[in-house]
Amino acid sequence: MRLSLLSSASVMGLIAAIGQTQAAPDMTGVLELSGGVGTTGQHNFFVGKGADDPYSFGGKAKGYWPLSPDIHLQIDLFAQQTNQLMVRHGGEGWPSTDAFADGAAIHLLHPLGEHARVGVAGSIWDNQVFDITNSSERVGVTYGLAAAEGQYFGMDWTLTGQAGYFGDMSCGNCFLALRDGEFIRGKARYYFGDNTALTGEALQMWGGFDDALFGNKSLQSTAFNLQVEHKLDASPFSGFLGVSYERTAVDHFGLTSSVDTTAFVFGFKFYYDQPTVRSNERTGPELDTPLFGNALPLAGPLAL
Repeated sequence: MRLSLLSSASVMGLIAAIGQTQAAPDMTGVLELSGGVGTTGQHNFFVGKGADDPYSFGGKAKGYWPLSPDIHLQIDLFAQQTNQLMVRHGGEGWPSTDAFADGAAIHLLHPLGEHARVGVAGSIWDNQVFDITNSSERVGVTYGLAAAEGQYFGMDWTLTGQAGYFGDMSCGNCFLALRDGEFIRGKARYYFGDNTALTGEALQMWGGFDDALFGNKSLQSTAFNLQVEHKLDASPFSGFLGVSYERTAVDHFGLTSSVDTTAFVFGFKFYYDQPTVRSNERTGPELDTPLFGNALPLAGPLAL
């Protein structure tokens, strides 16, 4: 029921955005391209080395419309490809968990003067996950997400928070696919100038599985990111560099299987009609919704 309401709200939001585009000429936007190269640390699968050293690349396009003084709309489109999440064990017959994810999100935001804004967000995306019963080795699962979010703006810093629920909308009986979960994330950003910012982010997710064969399983994923971004004053382009750490673990039968990944991330952004990185965060499309890193495609192998 919650996901049906989410889907309906997403469609209504997209229709509203299309209808308001001509009446709201103050649209601003951001285009982003990014990549990452990672290495896996500790992992304790029962059958040898289960994790590899992944690399990823992806993109985002985000637009922002002030529909009225009290209601602002943001729409996101995003896609990401991640390769080498898991090696083949013994060659043929052990599935690969290269994974592709793509989707869209909407945010309805209410500004609280110049110091804060609060809102709600919804997203729908397709994520390729491991499925031991599927001969093609991966299956696409559609997930929906609903969240509450907010930002507080200080003189040279910003605090952002988001918390919500996500769930499977399409898979039905996919063996060992993650069914649903909850998450909370927080972000702190410090500005050395209008166009230079240091950002730290933390995310915690809890998930459950949708199979009756092995009961009492639960997944936890913890991720930390540290990133620096700089934009040239006379240019609409910025570049960013960062490092991320992610731990995804499944507890079952009193035992834990886990994968720890550290990655170097990089990329650039193009700002449309936003003069600085700071102005975009406070009056533009800075918010987003999570894809939960490698947790969704790795859930099945970890549970197995």
